Amino acid sequence: MKIKVIHCGKVAQQTFLPIVQDYMKRTSAFYKLENIELKHDFAHRDKRANKLSSDPIVKPTLGEYLVFLDERGLELTSKEVSIRIGKLTDDPRIKLLTFVVGPPYGFDDVSKSAANEIWSLSKLTIPSDFAWLLLWEQIYRGVTILKGIPYHHD
Repeated sequence: MKIKVIHCGKVAQQTFLPIVQDYMKRTSAFYKLENIELKHDFAHRDKRANKLSSDPIVKPTLGEYLVFLDERGLELTSKEVSIRIGKLTDDPRIKLLTFVVGPPYGFDDVSKSAANEIWSLSKLTIPSDFAWLLLWEQIYRGVTILKGIPYHHD
């Protein structure tokens, strides 16, 4: 099983890189990982300008399960995230679990339709770099809960 995280847009907070790399290193003991910075001009997808593309930002491949992160998505606790990750990574039909941190103006409807699930990290509006870092931490936290590794505290 492989877990991939796609960050839509350039990572502006370079100081987050070592922290993300640390979470990736810890998590890589359990899963193959990939981190992608989708450097693209998302201005043409700005909902406010009504210039939407007819193609989704990310198209799933065979065996890929897409989870988009959006403030209007399903809110889960860390334990619920761990249970969900466990079910998805245990499903033999799923070869690649991909999380996508949205662009500055969020996902357009075409892109949302490509997602299998849409999760929220918070009802707050979170800059994409923070969301990207928080997502990697929650993936690691979820894995530690699944594996019984002391990290999460109730």
